[in-house]
Amino acid sequence: MLLVRGGQTLSGSVTVSGSKNAALPLIAAALFFKKATLRNVPDISDVRTLLSIVRSVGAKAEFENNVLRIEAGDMKKDGMDLALVSKIRASIMLVPAFLKAFGSVDIPYPGGCNIGKRPIDVFVNGFLEIGYSGTSSDSGVSLSGKPKEGDVEFSAGFAVTATESLILANVLRKGKTRIFLSAIEPHVISLVDFLNAHGAKISVGYDHTMEIEGVEALSEEAE
Repeated sequence: MLLVRGGQTLSGSVTVSGSKNAALPLIAAALFFKKATLRNVPDISDVRTLLSIVRSVGAKAEFENNVLRIEAGDMKKDGMDLALVSKIRASIMLVPAFLKAFGSVDIPYPGGCNIGKRPIDVFVNGFLEIGYSGTSSDSGVSLSGKPKEGDVEFSAGFAVTATESLILANVLRKGKTRIFLSAIEPHVISLVDFLNAHGAKISVGYDHTMEIEGVEALSEEAE
């Protein structure tokens, strides 16, 4: 039994931490800029792991007092820490930036989910739809090539990570992208707002349709 005696005055303050689900895709998006600053980033293991992967390919990432500063610089895939990639599911959101920088990506199947191995078919199919070549298996994902020009449309199957990754993959692609059944949770909209604030052209409908008009370039710096 729970007994509550009221009539007491409450006082004090609470620091509200930033959202993990918002921070992780924003870290992936930061690699599209020369410099990016993110604030109120939660200091948790998934964030630290994702930053370690980012550093392993040569990007700079300074994280202190919940402020994250990233410089993408001249990234190289040779040093990519594949063990860490396989540790967290969020690592798959780095694929768009890595494809842009390297032209190809070969990574182990992303893990880190307590509910077991989750499918990534929607993610891979989306990349194939926009012109990349590749395969996926129980062991990993392999993608290469360049995005094609022109208008495309496909479904994201309401998958949050796939929606976020495909937003990043299409924001600079020449042409219009129409994504049906896109996820529109608050952290997805946070990514959309961040990109739109720095030059992207993305619109979101409450019918879960997302339209992306590819732009020539984003701003050099983001905050």
